[in-house]
Amino acid sequence: MLDFASITELARRKGWAVVALEVDTTTPTGELTASFTSAVAQWERRIIGARTSDALQAMKDRGARQTNLI
Repeated sequence: MLDFASITELARRKGWAVVALEVDTTTPTGELTASFTSAVAQWERRIIGARTSDALQAMKDRGARQTNLI
């Protein structure tokens, strides 16, 4: 989210626009949409991390061994 916010802020200061995924940040609606999408993506990353951590802790509590899947 910070990277995206930095890019859009730079675009605003320099007078150019970011148009991505059919979201035009030159309009108030486009800016809101981009900000909301970015915030939801950050939330989703954090939720996935928390669920993964919880699942690994539950496995550890049951005495299961963690294996590398990569």
